[in-house]
Amino acid sequence: MKKAYLLPAIGLLLAAVAVAGVSFSGTWVFNASKSDPPSGSSTSGISDLTIKQDGNVLTISRTANEDVVVTSYTMDGADHTTTPVQPSASDLETLDYAKSMISLDGTPKAHVTSGNNIEVDGSGTNHDKFQHDVMLTATLLDANGKSVGTATGRLEDLPAGKKDNYKLTGTTTSPTWAQVSVVISNVTEHVASPQTGGIKYKAVLNGNSVHITGTQSSQSGDRPVDQTYTLSADGKTLTLTSVRQGQNGPTTRKQVYDKK
Repeated sequence: MKKAYLLPAIGLLLAAVAVAGVSFSGTWVFNASKSDPPSGSSTSGISDLTIKQDGNVLTISRTANEDVVVTSYTMDGADHTTTPVQPSASDLETLDYAKSMISLDGTPKAHVTSGNNIEVDGSGTNHDKFQHDVMLTATLLDANGKSVGTATGRLEDLPAGKKDNYKLTGTTTSPTWAQVSVVISNVTEHVASPQTGGIKYKAVLNGNSVHITGTQSSQSGDRPVDQTYTLSADGKTLTLTSVRQGQNGPTTRKQVYDKK
């Protein structure tokens, strides 16, 4: 009987030792030269991180264009729910206003990549004072105005006052089309939303890495969360590896930060 109670106790002790042996705390400066740029967007809008670790609780603050979002995670491998702390209402815009500050420039171009898969290329400009994520939807129309294909994608972390290129991916039912139309389907970051953005997650600490998986609510529904924060052996470099699910399967993106 004693052995049955001793094993969980040993497990808790090892978990405590693991937390005590690594610290993610510090101010972390984004290193663009060592990071993977997001598809169709620059890295200029990616913010630095401030991390505070208190036992098995990890609190991450992201700051960009006067916007601060703070999220806390408990690294015990159990199911939890956390809600990121959003900016004050004075820093938030309505969705309609944010959309009005984004222009889609020139004429979008579509081409077949393979089979019935298509890619739509174009550019957009953020005329706002805030950085935004801009979700885009393209529709391919035949000569009669009937839809023969769609593609989706985003201008991610589009900085204030900047222009950038986008690549949308999708499928078509016809090898030819007469017109390509691209519209802004949604804008996030610095946009007021009735959604809480709550995250249902598990955070598992394993050596010098913490793996966070789960789902986060958004205006367009729940989206998967899969992030791994890894410390270098000398504690001077932090690497964030994110896995995102897209129409063409998962994509992995690496962001590297240097300790200040």
